[in-house]
Amino acid sequence: MSASLTVNLAGTNHKMLPPGVILVFCIVGVVGIGLFSLFVYRKVDARRKLRQAY
Repeated sequence: MSASLTVNLAGTNHKMLPPGVILVFCIVGVVGIGLFSLFVYRKVDARRKLRQAY
């Protein structure tokens, strides 16, 4: 498979997107990963404190 065929199969040529769209996508991804990590950390911390209470 050539690179152009792979891009066509994906549906979007990312080189044609404006840089602002890619920047916003990256920022949203970083914020989403951060919020997910915070959620997991709080759940693990709550279980750890509950286990220490026994």
